[in-house]
Amino acid sequence: GMAVRDLETKLVRHAAPTLAGMKPANLFSYRTANFTEEEASSAIAEISSRLAGFHLRVEPLANRARGVLLLVFRPKLVEGALSNEHARKLLTQSGFKDLSTEGVVSEIKRRIKLLTHRAQHLPYLVRDVDSLSREELETTQGESTFPHEIGLILGYPPADVAGFIAQKGTGYLACGGWKAYSEPQSALETFQRNRRCTEEFQALYAQGAPLEALADTRSGAAVSIFDMARAAV
Repeated sequence: GMAVRDLETKLVRHAAPTLAGMKPANLFSYRTANFTEEEASSAIAEISSRLAGFHLRVEPLANRARGVLLLVFRPKLVEGALSNEHARKLLTQSGFKDLSTEGVVSEIKRRIKLLTHRAQHLPYLVRDVDSLSREELETTQGESTFPHEIGLILGYPPADVAGFIAQKGTGYLACGGWKAYSEPQSALETFQRNRRCTEEFQALYAQGAPLEALADTRSGAAVSIFDMARAAV
């Protein structure tokens, strides 16, 4: 129904690089004000089921008064990102015990829930859905700090995640999908590739390409953008 179509549109808009297999994960807020809780839950379940065969998962991290914080990820790519030595060190220093994909995702989820309980005055974690990739990493309220380690799942370089935490979001070298504290040129190129991917996928979806075709990294649509991204490296 309408809720499913709305969620599809949001996925293409906010998670195209993950659909394309260029990025391990995307995080965005699925605003559900226009639907009942049941319709929204049903839409998430249906999309999850449809994407499961393409090695994609849609994980609700937290419910908000105005929507659901959704993590869309490719477990294999997340596993690769988390196997990085610097990523593992950062997670261990941040008190993560289980460094598997499942372990890190569930601990992030637990910390977000804890934040919600501590900061009831924060009606919504994310203020601006369009710049969410940056915004949700900067939501800090007193002692209740958003688990910035989620940046590792989203494929941000560990040095940038560590830099953000250490410098509390100031003093960055480049800013786009995230705040870069190392290799700004490489980050800027990635921001540009992700933008181009999003534009291409939105155009394909508007022309009638089904979500499954965009999620299938072996399909023409996904392969063309993926090859383009690799050629640009």
